[in-house]
Amino acid sequence: MSSFAQSTIENAKPYYFYLQMHPFAWASSKEWRGDVCIDSYDPYIICDDNNEKMTFSGPMQIVNYLSKVGWEFVNFENVNGHFYYIFRKLVTKDEDAKLDMNLLTADEIKKAKKK
Repeated sequence: MSSFAQSTIENAKPYYFYLQMHPFAWASSKEWRGDVCIDSYDPYIICDDNNEKMTFSGPMQIVNYLSKVGWEFVNFENVNGHFYYIFRKLVTKDEDAKLDMNLLTADEIKKAKKK
């Protein structure tokens, strides 16, 4: 897998922030969701404004969604039949990476449903 690094010594200087997306489909289903790794091992799930998991018709619809919210496609990897897409976004602070997206962990989705 390719690797890129950048210096973040100057906080105001833009730098690339990277995201790994793994498209996931339920068995015998045409509904896909995107699991996203940004800053931890626990993946985030792309959700709508109601904190429901967004579903897509296929992996390319997820790729197009990420492009619409400011992410640039970098690379694609097929590791033993598991597909991973690498994206990057130019930011000035890490928090800006999640702008325009509602990313929640599975635990956060459960908590939101209980409210």
